[in-house]
Amino acid sequence: MPHAGFKSLIARSFGRMVLILFKPFSYKKWAKLILIAYLAGCLGFGGSSSSRGSSSKGRRAEAARSEQVLGLESQDPAKGSFPAEEPLFLDGPQKHGIAGDIKEALSFLPDWFFRYFSVILVLGLGLVILFTWLSARFQFVWYRAVVDNDAKIAEPFQTYKTQGNSLFQFYLIAYAVGAAVIALAAYWAWSRRGAFPLQGEAQISPVEMIKLYMGPFFVVLLVVLLGSVLFFFVQHLVLPIMAEGNCLFREGWRKFSLVYQSRRPSIWLFLIVSVGLGIVGGLATVLLSFLVLFILGIAAFLVLGFIYLLLTVLFKAKILFWIVAIILGVPYLLASILILTATHLPLAVFFRSFSLYFLSNLNCGICPLPLEESDAGDA
Repeated sequence: MPHAGFKSLIARSFGRMVLILFKPFSYKKWAKLILIAYLAGCLGFGGSSSSRGSSSKGRRAEAARSEQVLGLESQDPAKGSFPAEEPLFLDGPQKHGIAGDIKEALSFLPDWFFRYFSVILVLGLGLVILFTWLSARFQFVWYRAVVDNDAKIAEPFQTYKTQGNSLFQFYLIAYAVGAAVIALAAYWAWSRRGAFPLQGEAQISPVEMIKLYMGPFFVVLLVVLLGSVLFFFVQHLVLPIMAEGNCLFREGWRKFSLVYQSRRPSIWLFLIVSVGLGIVGGLATVLLSFLVLFILGIAAFLVLGFIYLLLTVLFKAKILFWIVAIILGVPYLLASILILTATHLPLAVFFRSFSLYFLSNLNCGICPLPLEESDAGDA
């Protein structure tokens, strides 16, 4: 490293996190920083999804396909209408084409999904585009908040309008390319379903199954890994270059490429160190979240338990208890969600500071957080 080692950069980043969040502590500042970091996509929230059971239409389609594949073996032999012998392994998708394959793959979805598919698709794409745009714009707001130790929203949102829109365009292109490749890999995997044996035949071995799906799996894995590295460099290094150089994404990427050519080992070491710190920090945040959740649960149990004893047991007013529980429970639930969200904020501030100190330490003409100021603050 040209100036300071990673140990020093980590110490500086931790110190700046403490400075921004706790010196002094402000509920208003925390709330605004949580909003900025959330809209910028820097709090690391995970989504959850659930799958529903097969609909009657899906089951009928699957049953019809099974009968066709098996050749209606239950047919009466005396009628002399034996079907042609089916091969043990099928050679890919049937003759109904890609559209039929996709509809068959989605046969577990309810009937109304297909009736309103266009509406769902438009709304889904609209939400994805909206939140992608917000993320691109608020990443510059988040950058400015950490650099200036200020939680302003309107001013940096407008100041970096051009840069944010340019970053948004890059995100759209990257998401479209990644989604297209993953969709092709998924169709590749789905098209190989015919390699499975028919009913009553010997089952395919795990080794053969791995061989069948190894290709699509590695394609998806490669896209995820390359996309993760690309977005890491963009958010942690290219974005500050765009902000400091007042340039669009293409020019920011060009400047980053020049820095990368001269500082390649340091940049890859920065990636490795960041991944390690992310694992440690993520585990610490999860443990803290469980601790906070436990405390909030105990507090809710004690308060609601006391109200239950008072209203239901003593005064026999069960309906009144439920009214009070709802009135108190909804705000408490919202406050609990906000508190759990706040447990992710210190890690987000630390990593934004860490990448900015690292970029300043490269001595490449980009200095978002000067190391000298940190040294003066430490002194």
